[in-house]
Amino acid sequence: MNFSSRVPKGSLIFAPMEGITDGPYRMAIEEAFPEWNYLSTDFLRIPSQGVYSDKKIMDHFGIEEKLMPKALKRTSYQILTTMKSSTATHVKRIRALGFEHLDLNVGCPSKKVNGHLGGAYLLSDLNSLSHIVREIRNNFDGVFTAKIRIGYSNDKDFYSILKLLEHEGVDAITLHARTRDQLYEGRADWEYIRKAVEAVDIPLIGNGDCWSLHDIHAMFQQTGCHAIMMGRGALKTPWMATLYE
Repeated sequence: MNFSSRVPKGSLIFAPMEGITDGPYRMAIEEAFPEWNYLSTDFLRIPSQGVYSDKKIMDHFGIEEKLMPKALKRTSYQILTTMKSSTATHVKRIRALGFEHLDLNVGCPSKKVNGHLGGAYLLSDLNSLSHIVREIRNNFDGVFTAKIRIGYSNDKDFYSILKLLEHEGVDAITLHARTRDQLYEGRADWEYIRKAVEAVDIPLIGNGDCWSLHDIHAMFQQTGCHAIMMGRGALKTPWMATLYE
């Protein structure tokens, strides 16, 4: 499967947001603002003990059966996992249930998530990140992407993270242009998006402080990114994709 055929250059993506982008919310967005090119589930936390049932995995996607074929073509299934989690088992089950695009959350700045060595924590532990990404790639033959930040406390491993993900077979990267420690403060530095576009040979999706139509055009122009993912901006102004069209 090819990422660019699913998400063409110049696309707008509605970002995964915990507790928000569940099935009913995404169905409402699809109906009201179909101009969004792509959507995502919020993250499914992979357990360290036990195995989720097929029903649990399907319920997390949360889409009515009659709408599944279309949704599968326009939606990524995001997971959050750690070294202790049963990643391979669940990735195989997710694929067997027909999900075509898996996204790994390596950007969540939550203190609780990072305390359990998941999300953005992995940006500070490249050995664990490499192991997890390789484990997913070896057990998932669909489109596999990762959503990251520029680093944990600083940007010292920025290029190493990008090249690691590319080397281990990730099909595209979404970059939120802040460190984990910045949370959502200050202004996202789009220069990192431009640098990432130049550093890798896979599609790079820009993310961070895209609030308006002007911002969308500016990010594309300044960074050369393949697509733009909007989170808080999409939540605040969900009709933005309609204006972009």
